[in-house]
Amino acid sequence: MRTSSKGPGLGQGQGQEMRRAPGLAGLGAVVACLTAGAVAATRGWSADAGTRGSVSLHLALFLAAGAVWALTLALLPRLARRPGDLRLIWVLALALRIPAWLGMPAHSDDVYRYAWDGRVTRAGINPYRYPPAAPELDGLREGVRYQERGAERAPPRASTRGPLWARINNPDLPTIYPPAAQLAFVLAAALPLGPLGGLKCVLGACDLGVLAVLIGLLRRRGEDPRWALAWGWSPLVAVELGQNVHLDALPLLALIGALWAWEVGRKGLAGVLLGLATAAKLITAPLLVAFRSGRAWGAMVGVMALLALPFVGARLAIAGSTGEFARRWRTNDGVYGLVQAGAERAICPLQLAIAARIADPPPPPPSPTDPPLSPEEIQARCSEPLYMKKYPEVAHAITGRSHRTTVFPDELAAFVARGVAGAAIGLVVLIVRVWRLAPLAGTEWILGALLLLTPALHPWYVVWLVPLVALRRRAAWVALAMLVPLGYVPLGAWLSGEPWRDPWWTRLLEHGVSWGLLVWEGWRAWRRRGAAQAEMEGARAAILLPKRQGDIQ
Repeated sequence: MRTSSKGPGLGQGQGQEMRRAPGLAGLGAVVACLTAGAVAATRGWSADAGTRGSVSLHLALFLAAGAVWALTLALLPRLARRPGDLRLIWVLALALRIPAWLGMPAHSDDVYRYAWDGRVTRAGINPYRYPPAAPELDGLREGVRYQERGAERAPPRASTRGPLWARINNPDLPTIYPPAAQLAFVLAAALPLGPLGGLKCVLGACDLGVLAVLIGLLRRRGEDPRWALAWGWSPLVAVELGQNVHLDALPLLALIGALWAWEVGRKGLAGVLLGLATAAKLITAPLLVAFRSGRAWGAMVGVMALLALPFVGARLAIAGSTGEFARRWRTNDGVYGLVQAGAERAICPLQLAIAARIADPPPPPPSPTDPPLSPEEIQARCSEPLYMKKYPEVAHAITGRSHRTTVFPDELAAFVARGVAGAAIGLVVLIVRVWRLAPLAGTEWILGALLLLTPALHPWYVVWLVPLVALRRRAAWVALAMLVPLGYVPLGAWLSGEPWRDPWWTRLLEHGVSWGLLVWEGWRAWRRRGAAQAEMEGARAAILLPKRQGDIQ
């Protein structure tokens, strides 16, 4: 039997006398009602000025539901266990999800890309071969030929009607979703439930599967299975996976299943499930280092290769638009924003050095008699693009644009900043490997680093940390899951036709509170370790002192 691992502020009242607190059912009912209200507030969103008020109401209810969810987790150890608690968790988990399943996607139009990919694959066409805007796919569109650049696209879920292809984001880019995801899209497209209904059915089953596996894993670890309500009652999970129908339920089910398989000693099965998770979303690939088993590694590679076979005809195009996403997407960032700002300030010397190296003809060497450049001249030179005709491969790696060899200063700064963030994540992966952390602890370290250092923290990415709340009880992840809906603050202005701009204060709250709690937890762990070491040394001295006194006598 294992003891539960608890973060500060969560799960610390286990051995204390039970205190009076609101009942579990009452707290769960409040979360469900607030979540249903948040979903209802999204009805009728469209590109008009009146949408802003409903977005504000939606966010207020969404954040309130998250606050009550966090309160429920804080009070859970003080609530007496009752025989019907797990049944209550399931009932209220469904109560959160049913309104979300009945609602239309509100914050993201990714689901329309899922449905389109499923349609393309069912037609016998490799989804990696053509972007949705390609004329080769005209026959799959609902009676209208796609106008390459001039097609009018409805705002995301502005209406339940209208052509599916007109709702796809970035239609000039090929799909980004890996092979296992594509197979799930095909399964959903084969169901007689319509494009969204089939996806909600498949991914909803995965969502509930995560809850079931979490309960089993907690029992296996000898912990209170009620902690699974961290997932079951999470408003973030209900809205992002139920209403917005994000894919993440599938790889998360496979990942939690891999942790369970490892716990019961089935390392090969853990590798199979980890391979399935990675073939559904690439974020799980670095987690392999936490599963130290040749059998698991071999199984993972084999499953990924097997799932890629139906799409192997696309060759290197099977990578989709992953590189484009890694280079360009940026939203709701925290630490990465500071790294990017630093790179933009420090990039000038590097840019000038590269410009001197690639100049044709090369500039003459500086003379001691040459006057120094003024700050204005330096700034003007640093604002000029780099013309890298000699090194087109390097220019393509930086910009992702094969049709030009010009690199602009902001592209070079972003390339450097993302390299620094990637190196930091790689360092965390190396620590997990060198310190030989257990799979659960290693998973937490790597996922935490990926999400806190990413250039793009979409709110649905944070659902990856919610199962770890159930298993690790870390207050920082609770805070992030509660506050990340603030990332939708610009949504009202965007629906009204304005550019998407993330306010500084929302990012400061989301990332600042989470980092602050992590530092606090680390400081408390360091103090506890020091106190335990001092206690051990005192006990050792108490044993050795009488022995030495006896030797003297």
